[in-house]
Amino acid sequence: MDISPATLDEVTPRFRFLPRSGTWAYHLMLATVALLILGPLGGLAGAYMNFTLGIFVPGQLLAGILGSVVTYGYGAQGRHGANYMQTMAASVAALGAMAVLIQAASWLGMELPPAWQLILFIACVGMFGVGVGMLYTPILVDRMKLTYPSGLAVANILRALTDKVLLKRSVGSLASGAALGGAGGWLIDKVPLICSSVGVDMQQDRSTGWRLGTDRRIQFYYQVLGIGMGAVLCVVLARVFMAAYPVLTINSFDHPEARVGQWQSAMTYKFVGAIRGLGTLPRTQLVALEIGFALGFVIEVLRKIVRRDPRYLAFVERSSTGKAVGWLTDAVLLPSPYAYSLGTFVEFPTAMWWGAGGVLSSVWNSITLKKGPADRGGPDELPADMTTTSLVGGGLIVGESLFYLAMALIGLSALV
Repeated sequence: MDISPATLDEVTPRFRFLPRSGTWAYHLMLATVALLILGPLGGLAGAYMNFTLGIFVPGQLLAGILGSVVTYGYGAQGRHGANYMQTMAASVAALGAMAVLIQAASWLGMELPPAWQLILFIACVGMFGVGVGMLYTPILVDRMKLTYPSGLAVANILRALTDKVLLKRSVGSLASGAALGGAGGWLIDKVPLICSSVGVDMQQDRSTGWRLGTDRRIQFYYQVLGIGMGAVLCVVLARVFMAAYPVLTINSFDHPEARVGQWQSAMTYKFVGAIRGLGTLPRTQLVALEIGFALGFVIEVLRKIVRRDPRYLAFVERSSTGKAVGWLTDAVLLPSPYAYSLGTFVEFPTAMWWGAGGVLSSVWNSITLKKGPADRGGPDELPADMTTTSLVGGGLIVGESLFYLAMALIGLSALV
């Protein structure tokens, strides 16, 4: 039986040198590790991925798996402390990865303000994102109970790594996913963005806390402190990377012939292209935007109507034919506009990998559901939402994060 956050203070650590949970020394230890170790490591990996691939993996999973090592001595209840750390570290890492915004300003020839003013600006925008996130949490997390895959993955990793029983049952799935993620990484070798990044990051953290039963108030404090450190890290990483690799200062939007090697800076390229196009979009692009908006709105309205019809819901659950019709409706006839738009933003092979992962997960879960759990109600049974595919998926993300973190550290150390 889980111990509620209210009684967390009564949990005695396994090792004497660890501070008692809930004390000021306990939170000081967690904050120090998150701010000075986990957050900067996640930010370094995120910035490296943004400068090379143009996308980055959220820092929650990397911080969660490393933070669980720190709170291992607190047993199963250590998941709350690990969650506090990953919340703070993820805020630091998310803003650290936004170093590409400073790169975009360099490409555009903008004169950057002094470092302290830039840090203050980024911190203020990040805090605005936290405020926006607070407004959405009661709707998205509490009422709608959205899945938030990253939040689910972090919750599962924290459960597994802080509970011996769950660790024995899930270590194989986590390890195989991490190994595949690392192998996959080896094989592929302004304001709205910061605000939305922090706001969405906050919902993922709240989703994790909701699953673990973590005190949301304390979690909020950790995130706010992380914003300040993240703003500093953003400026530092931008200057370090652009000084170490001058190729990052080349505006490949204006000079497509430039040889930039691995430093594709795809996200920066999109920023510069979007900013250059403000106020000068041709009529054809405006029409395309209007068509996309109309299609997305209509499709989503139809999806809501269909999926709330009791007769339709009964039909898709009644037989294999109904399930097939339901799948065709969700995946082909009325697909999620967000999922449908993915193919317009990323290259076709990348979109295919996303689709393949969804198909494999659905097939696996359907097969295991038919077989049924071997020990339903047993003492070693995994939580209902702690599926094999979610553990493997979380391991994949962690493995890729670790790979790019190693690549960033190796690259920067070679310059010393």
